[in-house]
Amino acid sequence: MGARRFGSVLAVAEILLEDQLSPELRDKIKAQLQYRITDNYLQSCKIPDKNNHWIDGKSNWNAVCTSGAVFTSIANAIDGDERIAAIGSAINSMKHYVSGFGADGYCSEGVGYWRYGFGHYLYLAEILFDYTDGKINLFEGHDPDKLNRIADFPENFHIQNEKFAPFADGSSIVKNNEGNFAYVLAAKQYGARKPIENILDQAVEQLIVWKNPEDYTTRNTTNSGTFEVPNHSYFNDFGMVISRGKQNVPFSVAVKSGHNKENHNHSDVGTYILVLGEDLISGDIGAPSYRAGSFSPTNKARSSWGHPVPRINNTSQSNGRQFEGKITETKFTDAEDKVVIDISTAYELPVLESLSRTMVNDKSSAGTITIQDDFKTTKPVAFGTAITTFSKYKIVDANTIILTGKTQKIKVEIKSRGGKVVINPEPVPVEHLREGKGAVRIGIDFEKPLASGSITMKYTPLFN
Repeated sequence: MGARRFGSVLAVAEILLEDQLSPELRDKIKAQLQYRITDNYLQSCKIPDKNNHWIDGKSNWNAVCTSGAVFTSIANAIDGDERIAAIGSAINSMKHYVSGFGADGYCSEGVGYWRYGFGHYLYLAEILFDYTDGKINLFEGHDPDKLNRIADFPENFHIQNEKFAPFADGSSIVKNNEGNFAYVLAAKQYGARKPIENILDQAVEQLIVWKNPEDYTTRNTTNSGTFEVPNHSYFNDFGMVISRGKQNVPFSVAVKSGHNKENHNHSDVGTYILVLGEDLISGDIGAPSYRAGSFSPTNKARSSWGHPVPRINNTSQSNGRQFEGKITETKFTDAEDKVVIDISTAYELPVLESLSRTMVNDKSSAGTITIQDDFKTTKPVAFGTAITTFSKYKIVDANTIILTGKTQKIKVEIKSRGGKVVINPEPVPVEHLREGKGAVRIGIDFEKPLASGSITMKYTPLFN
């Protein structure tokens, strides 16, 4: 990734500063770009290279590296056939990249990686459109409707108050100071909502805007009116729902089924996040910071142990595309939203007959959000679920917990069917997490093995 960016910068510098650089230096730049970028890229496209496996990948890595390699090759390669080969290879690679999104436009990598990956897809599309006078149009690609839905992903994925679900390796906050060209081009090409400013962090992006600055106007914030988010968003292909409260202090929830071979995968089928006002008060704790061991499937923040999902016989969810959830029921009204997810197939347990998670968002008054897990097995099993949070917690009694976030407070009432439960809090043993420090897993476990039962957690805001 670093090579493609540095290569693009060198290619731009060599072109713009040609009369300021010595012929010897220009020749060295061109030779290094040819050897390190173009030759390497084209060779890897001909013969699979484990070091460049991103070429047919479905994650942001593909779009980011491909865009840099192609721009450098167009700008630097002397041989026209090499430029044609690079462009053809890129078109093929982008089929793989786009296939990584849900048919509904869902980006399992999160909105930050949408900005990074899809932003590079769009700038590659702009480069090829301009270079070929519109003959190659990746803005439409092979599925224009899907690309429109991908362009709208951030708006549909936004929960409230600039907060997003930190599922997988996503982040709850988008740092647009790192560049927002994805939003700029999504607005221009697909009619997505314009950003209030254009933040260009790469030289190639600036070149694109220089061509026609009037095409990249920003949103007028003085007379554009109030933007109203919908009561809910439902990504029905991937299986993810955002249910939004509209209270004075809005209380909302995002919950997903998904599967356990997503891009930047976490074992997290059935995970959720609760947002009260501006506080991510309970739910998914997000990604470990990238350092040694962070990508291990046994990392406690990446495995299902570190997510607010059930454990059965001390067994966590398994990894692989076949381990997935299915949304089996939905109800969306102004007063209440309901989602039922079959999460049984996320576990590799022959004794498990059924396991469902039901989310109900009662939007009346201050709001109440309920998460209920129902299970049935062929023989008694140890069963438990969990609350995961960065909030301070207080165990009031055997069935009540108070969570206190940065500015908000919530009560969790626990009910069980089939037997008594015990509350077992323990710190998440991952020191470096993107969303904060001091995450805790509050286990809610049946005292004795059961063959069927349920655990219900009722979340209610507290204002005092």
